[in-house]
Amino acid sequence: MQDLLVAAYSEVWSFVDPAKDPIERVRDAFRPFNPRGQQERMVTLFLGLCEWAGMDVSAATATKKKPNGSAAPSTRKARTPVQPAKVTKGAIQRRLAKSAGTVDSDLPPGLVGLIKQIPTGGRGWDEYTRDRFIEAFTAVLNFTVPLRPTGLEDVTDEDLIEEEDGM
Repeated sequence: MQDLLVAAYSEVWSFVDPAKDPIERVRDAFRPFNPRGQQERMVTLFLGLCEWAGMDVSAATATKKKPNGSAAPSTRKARTPVQPAKVTKGAIQRRLAKSAGTVDSDLPPGLVGLIKQIPTGGRGWDEYTRDRFIEAFTAVLNFTVPLRPTGLEDVTDEDLIEEEDGM
């Protein structure tokens, strides 16, 4: 999973290391990406996925700001990250082939991919793995499904863009 994240976010990794750099530098790495309104969610997704994969994001998360502007203290217990097994291309292809077609919906692909990671056939998770999954799912959900004010939940990004262009 770590290799996959390094490859998928190669542009970001060439600019920042969340184990050494503060959150501001991580945000700066996402400045070129669009839509700009989603950049904060991109950062949240990136850090959540890295943490879920057992990667060190301590410097970035230690410098996150709370809504009142102060640095957020670490409230989590320090855990020794579990080193994930090496994932081969063949293993990924077998897993995708096995799960292909099991979730048929209009859900965002990132959420579908995570849902397919849930153990089936009576198998389970340890608490650490489940917690990492929930963090990753939360990050992907926050990234793919924008919050809207009450009464505007059905307004799409396209509707908002058209409304801004028409003004």
